Amino acid sequence: MIKITDGKLGARLAIQNVVYAGIGMNLRIALFIAVSMFSTTVLATPITVSFNGTIDSQWGGSMSEAGFNIGDAFTGQYTFESTTVGDPSVTNFGGVPPERMIYPNAILSFTATSLGNTLTSSGNQQNGILIDDNLYNRDDYFVVLSDNWGPEMYIDLRSSNTNLFNLQDLPSTLPHISHFDEYAFFRVRIIGDNGNLIYAQGNLDSIQVSSVPLPATLWILASGLGMIRVRLWFKSRTA
Repeated sequence: MIKITDGKLGARLAIQNVVYAGIGMNLRIALFIAVSMFSTTVLATPITVSFNGTIDSQWGGSMSEAGFNIGDAFTGQYTFESTTVGDPSVTNFGGVPPERMIYPNAILSFTATSLGNTLTSSGNQQNGILIDDNLYNRDDYFVVLSDNWGPEMYIDLRSSNTNLFNLQDLPSTLPHISHFDEYAFFRVRIIGDNGNLIYAQGNLDSIQVSSVPLPATLWILASGLGMIRVRLWFKSRTA
């Protein structure tokens, strides 16, 4: 056993031991919280999908003030909550056959831009994602967000391939647009000055997941691992 006779050295080592003990306790608490959160909410993250195309049809009037006229290019994106639970009992999406699942209120935002003009919808009338899995020998992916007195925007992707989706979880990725051989289009509806409904529609050139933010729980876990490294470094310096 080594007996410390230098008072200053003994005091410094005593302080370091207290610091190590504090770090150890805080570390255990931080890791416990991080791992607990990671194991339960790591998948709870919004996912953003981007798309673009060209308007090729229009009816009900002109959208000249809002863009989205025939021949106009458009871009857009929607963000959805990937952990939204399906509810087959929702009926305002056109029926609930067993091959269909509705993910209500999954859309967090939906915007589309043409000629520098951007449309957005709050979704206070209809909001959700619909997926058909081998319904009438096809798969379908339908996104809609609409206001009672404002814009309605939706995307419809349909394929003769019946193996693209399942009805278990809301998919966090989308197949390449080439898989949707029947159609893939974007449609927007606005209400004209006299209350008439004006529609514009265009085929999609591309649609793909563009952003999957890193969940905050991963940052917490990384911080905890960083604390372990700092503690080991301190120990190696005093060994």
